[in-house]
Amino acid sequence: YKQCMKIFGLLGLAVTANSANTPFVGGWEYDSLERVDEKIGSWQYDGEGKLQVESLKDMFTAGTMGVASAAVKALHGISESRVLTLKEMYSLIPKPVEETATNVDTGVLAFIPHLAYNFKPDTTDAVWSNPCSNNNKGSIVSWNATSVTLRIQLQPNLHPLCKKQLYVVTGMGSDTFSEFLFLNRSETFEYTHTWDDAEQNSATAAAGLLLYYFPTGGIEGLIASATATVKLAENELLTKDWQNSTVTFLNTVSPNMWNGMHERDASESAPIIMDEKDIPDGTHLLIYRLDGPEAIADWAVGSESGHHTIAFRDPTDHVLYVYESTDSMPGADPYWPKPYGVCRRPWKTWMEEAVRAQYNVVILPLKEEYRAKFDTQKAQAFYDANQGLPYGYHEYLWEWVDDGNNNIPWKPNDHGEGLALIFEGMGNYMGNGSKVGAWSMMLQAVNHRLNTHYGSMSDMFLDFIKQGEKDVYQRMLDVVSMPEQDSYSYWNDEKVCNMTVRSDCTGRSMICEVFVFSTLKNAGIFGDLDFQAAEVDPRSAYLADIWNTSFVWPDNRCANQMKNGKKFCQIIGNWSTPLNGVSSIPVTPNFAQKCQDVPPNYSRLPKGC
Repeated sequence: YKQCMKIFGLLGLAVTANSANTPFVGGWEYDSLERVDEKIGSWQYDGEGKLQVESLKDMFTAGTMGVASAAVKALHGISESRVLTLKEMYSLIPKPVEETATNVDTGVLAFIPHLAYNFKPDTTDAVWSNPCSNNNKGSIVSWNATSVTLRIQLQPNLHPLCKKQLYVVTGMGSDTFSEFLFLNRSETFEYTHTWDDAEQNSATAAAGLLLYYFPTGGIEGLIASATATVKLAENELLTKDWQNSTVTFLNTVSPNMWNGMHERDASESAPIIMDEKDIPDGTHLLIYRLDGPEAIADWAVGSESGHHTIAFRDPTDHVLYVYESTDSMPGADPYWPKPYGVCRRPWKTWMEEAVRAQYNVVILPLKEEYRAKFDTQKAQAFYDANQGLPYGYHEYLWEWVDDGNNNIPWKPNDHGEGLALIFEGMGNYMGNGSKVGAWSMMLQAVNHRLNTHYGSMSDMFLDFIKQGEKDVYQRMLDVVSMPEQDSYSYWNDEKVCNMTVRSDCTGRSMICEVFVFSTLKNAGIFGDLDFQAAEVDPRSAYLADIWNTSFVWPDNRCANQMKNGKKFCQIIGNWSTPLNGVSSIPVTPNFAQKCQDVPPNYSRLPKGC
């Protein structure tokens, strides 16, 4: 059952969708997921056959489908060079027996592999446990110039989903390798890999031969998790009650974080469209749409918000605009229309579009001492210099991961091997011209920090090895944890540049809340305080102690919302959230730079971070 595949394998190969409308295939309920298969068939590829992913939603779906398809093809020895559709996978994998008492996880995002062990040439007594079996053992039988042989001994399994446990083994080199293993219960198995070249041998000896297990048990659990993940990522496409499905997922992840989120009744949810004259300059609009991609992002960072904008008057025409950094939306009829990137809309236009997009919108004015310092001319000059730059995917990871694995929501028990696996797969199967991928989201930022010119994850790791790093994966985590600097400038593919109003799209990379805080910083509200706005994450944006939580709005509906101790007014939307901790953490020179924040508590350590 051995097939050389990167873990996010086959993402860059052509996809064909099966259009047959069969409700049950291979014992699995298909549940209208043919719309996802049709969408996959519309993705574009570059000249190297690599996938051009243009949105987070497509990245989530592509990564999920890539893992599941690669595993199914490896199990059945299928050599077709394309990703299997969900319907095809269902026809090849029998539906497992359901059982309630189990540690095996088949839910959303459970398909992410976990490190079992990092084997070095002298490893003799590795022991690990997983949801399928405890005290499994592994050792290196031989490691020489020709090959490496790994012996794995599994203990009796704990669940029907573990009849064939699913593992993946990976190694280092200029051409990394990964192979799926399907291991029977209580089996002693020897795996041998023959080196492609001497460099692969020496690099793997230095970095380690990595063995990962899947928390889903066997391949049946993997398919179940892939289906659950795609259903969430594409929930707006697949379900009528998509916002409720998002809230259900978030409450499952952390009841403490999101249990205050509730659906508003009709008397509460009528939009409050305020008159422009009542809006102070520098006002923050905090948005949560509650679609699938936002649910996954909220799970990652522990936030009650998904998007952030800022409103102020252009000093030349005195019109109130809403300024933002936003991304183009997938699909022929996107919920948010052009323009995209760093852009603006008149207040009334933005409000009308927010209602149509089914946004939930909270309005947060600045505290008086900050509002008095907000210089609209400086704010407008900052916008003019950055207008049309694309959405800041380059820093998407960096404002989130402050402290290595202490920010990774699936809490990997490793030194960075799991995160490296994901980005290596992205680099191998997503083109450098993609808006999302290893080049845009990892390597450019690494090059800034280390003054290097890495073009691939392999380049980076091989250089770490050449420098004598004892743990190249921990070194990667250390680099990822270095604060993002406002001075960094990023390259964007011309294709992305053509989607904006600029001819030159090299410049700042700003996701929405980073753009808001960069605007506030350049508008002068922080005076001489210097901090990196690029480090502000979605939660930090509303925790910052700069928002007026007792502002008296002229509309009585806002007064009614706030009379019982609520610290803000919600002006649009059917879902309410408490925004726990709003305006409670002072902005300091190291604001939001070294924060630990993982489920289920999202406790934000150290205190005051």
